[in-house]
Amino acid sequence: MNISGYQDNNFHDGNTQILGDLVIDGKLTLGGATGQSEYLDSGDYSGTVLGVPSHWISMGLKANTQYRYQKNGNIVQVYLYLRGEIKSNIQFPQISVNVPSNDLFNVGHIGSAYVYSSFILPTGRQVYTTVNEFITTSGAGSTSVLIYYEGNSTTNAQETVDFFVHIVYKLVGLDIPATVLVSGGSGPGQGNVQNPMLESLNAGGYDISNVGIMSATFINAPNVITNPLSLDLDANNKKINNCNEIKTTGQQLRIIGGPILLENDSGATDILVNNSIDMNGKDFKDVNLLTVNTINPNATVNMLIEAPGTLTAFGDSKLFLESNDDIDILCGQGSRIQMNNNTTIRGQTIYLNSTTGTIDFANANLNNVDFVTNPDNPLVLTGSKIELRTNPPGIGAVEFYTDIDMKTSDILNVNISESKIFNTIKYILTQADFTDPLSLSGVYIIIGTITITVPLNIVASCIIAGYNNTSTLLFNITDGIENTYCLKNTNNSGNIELKDFIFTNQCTSTRAGSLFSNSLVNTNILRIFNVNYFNCKNNFPLRVSGFELAEIINCTFRYNYGGTSGSMCGIDASINTIIESCEFYNNYQLGNTATYYVNYLLSISGTCNNITITSNQFSTYGALSLGGVSINDFGTSINRAIIDGNIFDAQGGSDPLKLLDVDTSIHKGVICNDNTGIMTCTASLEGLVNGNVVYTETQAGVWVPIDLTGFITGDINRFVPGLSPYSFIYDATNHIKTLITVNCAADHSTGGTDTVQLGISVNGTVSVFIQADLNSGQTQAINLTTVFNLNFGDTVQLVCQNITAGTNANGFRAVSLNASLIEI
Repeated sequence: MNISGYQDNNFHDGNTQILGDLVIDGKLTLGGATGQSEYLDSGDYSGTVLGVPSHWISMGLKANTQYRYQKNGNIVQVYLYLRGEIKSNIQFPQISVNVPSNDLFNVGHIGSAYVYSSFILPTGRQVYTTVNEFITTSGAGSTSVLIYYEGNSTTNAQETVDFFVHIVYKLVGLDIPATVLVSGGSGPGQGNVQNPMLESLNAGGYDISNVGIMSATFINAPNVITNPLSLDLDANNKKINNCNEIKTTGQQLRIIGGPILLENDSGATDILVNNSIDMNGKDFKDVNLLTVNTINPNATVNMLIEAPGTLTAFGDSKLFLESNDDIDILCGQGSRIQMNNNTTIRGQTIYLNSTTGTIDFANANLNNVDFVTNPDNPLVLTGSKIELRTNPPGIGAVEFYTDIDMKTSDILNVNISESKIFNTIKYILTQADFTDPLSLSGVYIIIGTITITVPLNIVASCIIAGYNNTSTLLFNITDGIENTYCLKNTNNSGNIELKDFIFTNQCTSTRAGSLFSNSLVNTNILRIFNVNYFNCKNNFPLRVSGFELAEIINCTFRYNYGGTSGSMCGIDASINTIIESCEFYNNYQLGNTATYYVNYLLSISGTCNNITITSNQFSTYGALSLGGVSINDFGTSINRAIIDGNIFDAQGGSDPLKLLDVDTSIHKGVICNDNTGIMTCTASLEGLVNGNVVYTETQAGVWVPIDLTGFITGDINRFVPGLSPYSFIYDATNHIKTLITVNCAADHSTGGTDTVQLGISVNGTVSVFIQADLNSGQTQAINLTTVFNLNFGDTVQLVCQNITAGTNANGFRAVSLNASLIEI
């Protein structure tokens, strides 16, 4: 279409000024030249910076700085400001920098990298400059640059230094210049056409159709599909037919005439009003039919009748409010909803809510009510006879989901045989209020301090709770009762909960604590919450055995003493155990620090699937033989134990090395992280070779294990020797990520130059390697740093291969080698 509106080519001499957007669907040729659009990018990158552990104590970005990158075409540059603490006497330090490639640009690197970096130690003034760099991509697609520095001296002090690193490298791709910098399209399949002219848009007698956005002061056409104008739409006395939408932006839509007809002459569908109908104080008059379906059956619509308007059904007419969804009838504060003259409300669920006032039923019956609540105020039921029962009786149950607070009142003549909570709610004021044994399931609420002189046996599901956290359960067992427990459960009674009281005793018995034993594994639950085990003279103030779930939360164990074995808390063969936010300390008699425990604060034994010990405090005091947390080496089977976020402290001459007593070579599922006062249970493996004289016979294109005769193993945790020489097996059940660093000085046994690859094999598969050319009679450094994920039973081994043609049986020798593998 030309500028006159006719279908023809458009030729234009002179300048063209476009005040709005110009969107072109197709190619744009400038000066006869076409090309590709250029991809420019820059920003912050969350790459990893690692210092070789044998060279650096710490390495990372300097505080309050960012890792920045810039991409122009296929060239990428990265900029980092680092802070590292170098170890003493390091002449050739190394760092590894993770750089963006496949992760940001979906394309890998090509060729070598160029590094601009140097640093001077602040005190010793030793100068370090870059001497070599290698850029590699791992099998997982991560690209990193390994940077080698060389110092001007063989000696240096341990110092902290800040320095810059600038890396330049290239991505795979064609080097094509960008000649076209215009792109089009603002939606699927089409662009926008805008006419920001200040004069009329004349279609020359043709229709304007399929227009996304069109702006003009006046449009002259027989049919216009879309008119987003803020000015008048002049149809020139013609009809506007089959319009999808007529709207104004920011303006009122006024339809004036008499009468106004909104109709669908086909009768196939209703006229839909998608927004609220605002009466604005006016009336709906002479309406033939107005129903919900007619307004909009598919969306939420409000009919607003503002004061002083009224919605009224006159005479014998019926007013129906009917919906498949909720119907809300709301009124303002101080107003009321009044229902008179046999009003019937029917529905599957009817909610009558009043947040500020009262719902008054005026002596009416409430039948088949599903739920009655008053969230912000007490729910008060008054009357000469109050009945809570099911209808019909015996079908279903009256259920209480929260505590029943008796305050100072009594429950008299209560029949709660249908209740799901318990058959008994009982205050305990004296020992006589306890039945021996506790054979009725119930809630036992302790008021004040209750002194018990005989053992208390639990033989039914129950809750024993203190009142307002001030209650004390004091056991004073006579000397004639030895080797027993003050509070015990040994007959598979069911679920037990203790909460909000102090457990203490004044017994001379050596086993006067509390025992909870349940042989029906995978059945019952024990929950001990906010209980203080105080001044108990026994082997186990608390001993737990054989529950599906045992939770010990917010409890304290203090001033417990006197046993020759055992612990303050002993867990034996419970399927799942959680010990959280508890305190274990003062393991001596109150007022007498010379009488103390000689074993552990917390001990675990037997078969336990999962144990969580988190956010606790363990403080030992006194004897060197006293320990903190112990997992028994013999007869104990643990699937997973998490010891995390705890505080360990040794005082008064106790041994800090016994704060955690666990052999991770036996208990392979123990995870010990982020604790204070103890070491983490992480995997590590270090070893070295010096002066190796044995050559490894290579095969062209075949990976073979490297002969490391004279290999000396250093620090080794959670690894065991593998089946083949110089291989190691990860021997813990936790999935881990490790940093592997290999520094090797190598040569080969034949003349000439051979290309050799040094790789790391995991379960016989090599996914990361580094390549070097070895010259005859020369020893060359080969260094490799990478990150691996390891699972239980994975075998790690160093391998090599000679890829130079015709070099079968040539020898590769690791003259010296330093390797480390550290869990990160």
